Amino acid sequence: MDKLQIGDAIDVITPRATYHYAVIKPEAQCNGQVFTDASVLVRPIQVNVLNPVPCTNKHANRKLMTLTSCEPGEVVPSPFRIIVWAELVNTESS
Repeated sequence: MDKLQIGDAIDVITPRATYHYAVIKPEAQCNGQVFTDASVLVRPIQVNVLNPVPCTNKHANRKLMTLTSCEPGEVVPSPFRIIVWAELVNTESS
């Protein structure tokens, strides 16, 4: 995930449809440590990054996907999680 860049395509393929997402700039309100232009690092307890509008209690007006993983590196257990968001661009029915 640390190799993803803003605008990179992510496709989610299901039996009913293919969902096309594009990586977006990290949400500023998350107060994470900027890791790359397209990702932030947060502590594992900062679960509000998974909210419909990341790091807020607002209702979603966009369709976002949140990707999360352990921080890249050799420290185990990792003290941070890497977070990347992508926005739905379009959907193709199968």
